[in-house]
Amino acid sequence: MKAIESILSEYKKERDPYKLGFDCGLNGANMENCHCSIFSSPENTKKWEQGKRDGDAKRLRRKP
Repeated sequence: MKAIESILSEYKKERDPYKLGFDCGLNGANMENCHCSIFSSPENTKKWEQGKRDGDAKRLRRKP
């Protein structure tokens, strides 16, 4: 049972809405970082949007 909980915990970490939004802002949209399941709650949507803004800002600062 602990093995399953560990796997689920890792999956949830990888699916962090902020990190997915940041990836979208930095690298562009894809099927993973813009999947509809990310927006399952207003809280997750806000986290994703903040990550997207931060990723956009970092991408824009990198350009010459």
